[in-house]
Amino acid sequence: MPNELRQTAAMEDLLRFEQFMAILYRRHSAECRDQQTKIALERLSASHQNQYDTLLKQLN
Repeated sequence: MPNELRQTAAMEDLLRFEQFMAILYRRHSAECRDQQTKIALERLSASHQNQYDTLLKQLN
Protein backbone atom coordinates (compact mmCIF):
# COMPACT_ATOMS: atom_id res chain seq x y z
CA MET A 1 0.00 0.00 0.00
CA PRO A 2 1.50 3.36 -0.97
CA ASN A 3 2.39 5.76 1.81
CA GLU A 4 -0.29 8.30 0.84
CA LEU A 5 -3.01 5.65 1.06
CA ARG A 6 -1.74 4.57 4.47
CA GLN A 7 -1.85 8.14 5.71
CA THR A 8 -5.38 8.61 4.38
CA ALA A 9 -6.51 5.35 5.99
CA ALA A 10 -4.92 6.38 9.30
CA MET A 11 -6.67 9.77 9.20
CA GLU A 12 -10.00 8.08 8.47
CA ASP A 13 -9.44 5.73 11.41
CA LEU A 14 -8.66 8.69 13.66
CA LEU A 15 -11.77 10.52 12.48
CA ARG A 16 -13.96 7.49 13.20
CA PHE A 17 -12.38 7.06 16.63
CA GLU A 18 -12.82 10.71 17.63
CA GLN A 19 -16.40 10.75 16.39
CA PHE A 20 -17.19 7.50 18.22
CA MET A 21 -15.70 8.76 21.49
CA ALA A 22 -17.54 12.09 21.27
CA ILE A 23 -20.84 10.28 20.78
CA LEU A 24 -20.09 7.72 23.49
CA TYR A 25 -19.27 10.33 26.14
CA ARG A 26 -22.27 12.45 25.09
CA ARG A 27 -24.61 9.47 25.52
CA HIS A 28 -23.15 8.57 28.89
CA SER A 29 -23.42 12.16 30.11
CA ALA A 30 -27.09 12.25 29.10
CA GLU A 31 -27.75 9.21 31.28
CA CYS A 32 -25.62 10.32 34.21
CA ARG A 33 -27.26 11.56 37.40
CA ASP A 34 -24.14 12.74 39.22
CA GLN A 35 -23.56 16.35 38.18
CA GLN A 36 -19.75 16.31 38.49
CA THR A 37 -19.48 13.13 36.44
CA LYS A 38 -21.93 14.53 33.89
CA ILE A 39 -19.79 17.67 33.47
CA ALA A 40 -16.61 15.58 33.13
CA LEU A 41 -18.23 13.41 30.45
CA GLU A 42 -19.48 16.47 28.57
CA ARG A 43 -15.95 17.92 28.61
CA LEU A 44 -14.53 14.66 27.30
CA SER A 45 -17.13 14.63 24.55
CA ALA A 46 -16.33 18.22 23.60
CA SER A 47 -12.62 17.46 23.56
CA HIS A 48 -13.09 14.55 21.16
CA GLN A 49 -15.45 16.61 19.02
CA ASN A 50 -12.85 19.40 18.81
CA GLN A 51 -10.19 16.88 17.82
CA TYR A 52 -12.53 15.47 15.16
CA ASP A 53 -13.19 18.97 13.78
CA THR A 54 -9.46 19.75 13.71
CA LEU A 55 -8.64 16.54 11.83
CA LEU A 56 -11.45 17.16 9.37
CA LYS A 57 -10.15 20.68 8.65
CA GLN A 58 -6.69 19.25 7.92
CA LEU A 59 -8.18 16.99 5.28
CA ASN A 60 -9.95 19.85 3.49
